[in-house]
Amino acid sequence: MQSKKLIIGITAEGSVNLLLGQLAFYKFQGYETYLLAPYSERSAAFCKNEGCEHLIIDIEREISPLKDLKTLWKIYKIFKAVKPDIINLGTPKVSLLGMIAAFVVGVPKRIYTCRGFRFEHETGNKRKVLIAMEKITSFFAHKVICISNSVENLGI
Repeated sequence: MQSKKLIIGITAEGSVNLLLGQLAFYKFQGYETYLLAPYSERSAAFCKNEGCEHLIIDIEREISPLKDLKTLWKIYKIFKAVKPDIINLGTPKVSLLGMIAAFVVGVPKRIYTCRGFRFEHETGNKRKVLIAMEKITSFFAHKVICISNSVENLGI
C-alpha cells in the first residue's frame, strides 16, 4: 500500500518551532512528509531533523499582489506534482494561497490551523482585506482548527 502524503505549510521561519516533532511523528506513522516554506538555515535543519522533504517557496508576509500570484502558481505546481492526500497550513499567507491551490488541484483533505489573526491589530481597508482573506481561506478548508478559545471567538 502506498503511503499517504502530508504537506505542512508555513510562511515565517520562526513558525518551524511550532512544528517540532510533528512531521517526524507522521513519518513514523508511515506518511510521506513535506514542509512547504521559504528556505532558511532553520527550515533546512528542521527538515533534516524531522526527516521530511523541504518544498521551497518564495513567499512574503505582507500583501504583494504580483508576488502572491507567482507564489500561488508555484504552490499549485507543487501540489499538482506531489499529489498530497492532506495539507495542513498554518500561517495566513501560505494558508490563503495554499487552500486556493489545493482546492483547484483537488487535495482530498485541507486543514487550516489558525494560530492568530493579523487583522487584529490593523484598521481601515487593510483590516477589511485581511478579514476577507481569512474568510476565503476558511471557505476552501475542510477543517479549521483554532489553537485556543480566544482565537476561535475572535474568528467567529
